[in-house]
Amino acid sequence: MNPPDNPTERLFNLNNLNERLPIFTKGRDPKKIQATDIYLLTSSPLTASKLLLKQNTEELTFAKGVAIGSMKSFVLKDISLPITNWELKIQDLDTQIDQLWMLVRYVVTTKLPR
Repeated sequence: MNPPDNPTERLFNLNNLNERLPIFTKGRDPKKIQATDIYLLTSSPLTASKLLLKQNTEELTFAKGVAIGSMKSFVLKDISLPITNWELKIQDLDTQIDQLWMLVRYVVTTKLPR
């Protein structure tokens, strides 16, 4: 991996996410598997304004969530985002991140969203 000169953010490519889901989702159109809520959990002192989730040209900014023990949480609620290829952007190069968990709530639909 060759990072760009003078980076301004950390990028995590989350490709083919639908392939990491349980067996009952296999064989379905990935566009019909929709994330409805996404949570990030970390013990690092990140802020919500520095966290973005990108799919194609759409960028979503996380909001501050409820702390769980010593873990801070950040959330995207009530969304409709296909579980395909995402990019997590952390616009903070200085904060050390020891743990970062992503939890995704999703639905399998029979119709494509409008």
